[in-house]
Amino acid sequence: MRNNSVKKLTVVSMLLAIIILMAAVPQIGFIQIPILMLSITIMHIPVIIGSLLEGPKVGLLLGAAFGISSWAVAMIRPVLPTDYIFQNPLVSIVPRLLFGLAAYYLFKGSLKFIKNQKVAMSVGAISSTLIHSILVLGSAYIFGTQILTEVYGALPNIIIFLLTMMGVNAIIEALVAAIVAVPVITALQKYLKK
Repeated sequence: MRNNSVKKLTVVSMLLAIIILMAAVPQIGFIQIPILMLSITIMHIPVIIGSLLEGPKVGLLLGAAFGISSWAVAMIRPVLPTDYIFQNPLVSIVPRLLFGLAAYYLFKGSLKFIKNQKVAMSVGAISSTLIHSILVLGSAYIFGTQILTEVYGALPNIIIFLLTMMGVNAIIEALVAAIVAVPVITALQKYLKK
């Protein structure tokens, strides 16, 4: 029993360290593309892995680490004009906390309809990533309208930008999450059962 607790603590600590490392090293966790004025992230993947593997408390912890890291990056080294929106914790931290919880519950909910655990993990990873994008972009719109207006102009341009982010970024991030998270979770489950 104690050995299993140590293994779980090791896995959670490893995921936490990965999140911090991804935030600390430019262009790893937040891949910024200045020409297109957008940023793609893969930092949500360790949150999904931890949440699906260890439950909502771990999802909340890793979501907090993701959010605080996002806030710190926006404060210390903003690259894009839109990065300043993430200096508001209501944009950078709160959506990531909710996302960490949502990942677990979306996975558990999908298990009620999908009996194949790997398919349910994929559905959980994809749907939670889409929820993450909706929460972050919605918060950015609500709390960052002034900055978005300065960067993109009138409201129709902002709407086009946000819809493009949902249509391109969110789908890419969701597919990458499913492709990476499922085999990693499967391997970690085997490790934890030893």
